[in-house]
Amino acid sequence: MAMIVCSECDCTIEHFKADKMATLYGNCEACKKKRASK
Repeated sequence: MAMIVCSECDCTIEHFKADKMATLYGNCEACKKKRASK
């Protein structure tokens, strides 16, 4: 099992099946909107 976590607010974006435990970082929709409005 692996998951994608927002690098700005640390919320969990998605869980997905993987061979190993892993944490990937991205941006959630709320943080993308905040960044776009700046």
